[in-house]
Amino acid sequence: MPAHVPSGMLRLYLKVQNPVRTVDVLGQASVAWIDVGHVFGHVEQLRVAETLDDGGISTRSDYRFLTGWHPSINVGSRLVWIVDGVERAYNIRAVADRDQRRRRLDIEATMVAEE
Repeated sequence: MPAHVPSGMLRLYLKVQNPVRTVDVLGQASVAWIDVGHVFGHVEQLRVAETLDDGGISTRSDYRFLTGWHPSINVGSRLVWIVDGVERAYNIRAVADRDQRRRRLDIEATMVAEE
């Protein structure tokens, strides 16, 4: 991805979600995702890989997002992108503020689809 992407290329509307870990009435841990904000972004697909495991075939797709800066985005967060009415969640693996100016974030994220 180029170091500088013009603001006009940040066309995707993405939800930022962070996990909230709780314990249910049976004492089991559960994770809920809450919306903490929205950012505009640009996306590129990096690579796709298929793996065979106990649950069947899994497809792992890695993406790079360039977004506006948001204080709640970290490695535990996820981005949600709505495409044709379908929500797609991307688990964030790495976040970098390349120019240290709190203007843009370079994010690597993974979408895992079970078949």
